[in-house]
Amino acid sequence: MHWDLSGAFTGEISAPMLLDLGVTYVILGHSERRQYFGETDEAVNRKVKTALAQGLHPIVAVGETLGEREDGRTRDRVVTQTRAALDGLNEDEIARLILAYEPIWAIGSGQELRRCRGGRRHGRDSRLSRRFARRAEFSTAAA
Repeated sequence: MHWDLSGAFTGEISAPMLLDLGVTYVILGHSERRQYFGETDEAVNRKVKTALAQGLHPIVAVGETLGEREDGRTRDRVVTQTRAALDGLNEDEIARLILAYEPIWAIGSGQELRRCRGGRRHGRDSRLSRRFARRAEFSTAAA
């Protein structure tokens, strides 16, 4: 989804078009958009704000690469992506979105995210989760 409501953005779709189709949720910040289209954390934030302003529920994907995981930078990467996505949002807006943990290294690799590892890093016991638990839904998915 593009952050502008209209314009010539070949290959993109606008929030009003999604709404016209009856869509209520939109995935933003997917790893493939970040990797292949250069989507930045700031662009994801703009899209989140547009989606919320138009009445959509953003599903914001966050996750680390294999290199970041092996270097022990998972937490830093996920926290950075999450903070950027939520920047400038109020509590009511945060409550309307879903954060989806999407470990990039697991996509198509045949490796699975062990529940205990995902839960320890990004689940109920993490500082991030406690901070936003009342305001956002967390999903642990290794799509």
